[in-house]
Amino acid sequence: MIPARITVHVSRYTGKQRDPLGNISEGWGDPEPLKVQGIAPGAMVEPGEANRDASRIAWTLYCPAGTEVGERDRIDIAGQTYEVAGRPKPFDQGPWDWTRGLGGTVIELEAVTG
Repeated sequence: MIPARITVHVSRYTGKQRDPLGNISEGWGDPEPLKVQGIAPGAMVEPGEANRDASRIAWTLYCPAGTEVGERDRIDIAGQTYEVAGRPKPFDQGPWDWTRGLGGTVIELEAVTG
């Protein structure tokens, strides 16, 4: 098993709620620590649209098997907040017997600006 030594923070999606002014908006809980095994850069895309300065920044988190993060949760890495892109993927069933138990959960993240 690879040790999880890196700490990021997850804010769990709480659903739609009414704010003090009566407006309905989506909400997230307070950040809670989440130990991960690794963080790697993911794909980055610069949309080729005219008159638009946009970018998509992506990261991949490698987490211990059984890590529970929802597809609407948000992850904070070094002060920058990213949204979970798609469903977390279990990666714990390798093709060889010796790889079983070494895998974990892969979580893709993204932040879109512009």
